[in-house]
Amino acid sequence: MENLPTYNQLLETLSHDLNQLSRLIQLGEHLKVYKQKNKELQEQADFITEICDYYDKAHHYPGLLINTLPKSGSVYITHFLARNLQLPILNKVAHGYFPYYYLIPNALDRLLLGNRIAQEHFDANPVNIHWLKKLDIPFVLHVRDPRQATLSWVHHYNQCIREGANNYTVHITPPVDYLNLPLERQIDWHIDTHLVSVTLWLKQWMHALQKEKLNVLVTYYRDLQNDEKSFFDRILKFYHISGKFSDAPNPQKDQNLHFRKGLLDEWKTVFTEQQVERCDRIIGEEIFDFFGWKNEVSIS
Repeated sequence: MENLPTYNQLLETLSHDLNQLSRLIQLGEHLKVYKQKNKELQEQADFITEICDYYDKAHHYPGLLINTLPKSGSVYITHFLARNLQLPILNKVAHGYFPYYYLIPNALDRLLLGNRIAQEHFDANPVNIHWLKKLDIPFVLHVRDPRQATLSWVHHYNQCIREGANNYTVHITPPVDYLNLPLERQIDWHIDTHLVSVTLWLKQWMHALQKEKLNVLVTYYRDLQNDEKSFFDRILKFYHISGKFSDAPNPQKDQNLHFRKGLLDEWKTVFTEQQVERCDRIIGEEIFDFFGWKNEVSIS
């Protein structure tokens, strides 16, 4: 008992410790401010460097924004353009989960500096339409028959799950024992989830194209398949880039570019009659007519 500190000694020690803690907290706050200022200065330096890089290059191209329906050749298109135009790919000009994405204004500013390309899957929500119109951003809207896009998504999704990769959509959690289900039942789940999202995405863009004044070029997967060089030449013309891709080599079409078979109507030989009917009813005549796809059943 003789070695125990007195009450006053305890108070003095506690007061000293609290003062030390207060100083540490204050230093921590100063450090946060310093880090934030340093981050802002670094961002400004990076921005200036990008401007200098733009003027140092022999070619001055506008920023290319490629907005695609998932599984419509997105990665292949982007890499073809990036390689042949010698453009860096700007990542993350939108954030979210399919089918809900929001454009990031600061990232769009960088894209509009030119000499770069970005690819996203953003929808036609009011926020995105606002920025597209306010900044007068020229962009490519690339679409594919939603039935084939859904089948391609099934295979892509399965591969991602097997490899433990993330699928950033609103339907993240599959049914229990999903990978053990037969393909037909897997497709059923994706029709009820992914195809519904795809249809919503297409319907939003259909309405935007009908009502809004957008600087947009609409392209189709069927055109990419039928005449690839003409497909890319249309994009060049849209962006007022001189030259043609008639002699440009194509990237190798493989899994590295998320490329599987690339067929137009594989779904016709894979989907059951009941699945085809469900797909057509979900998609609806309005979307079929607007984008020029053919429904396989009579929709009442």
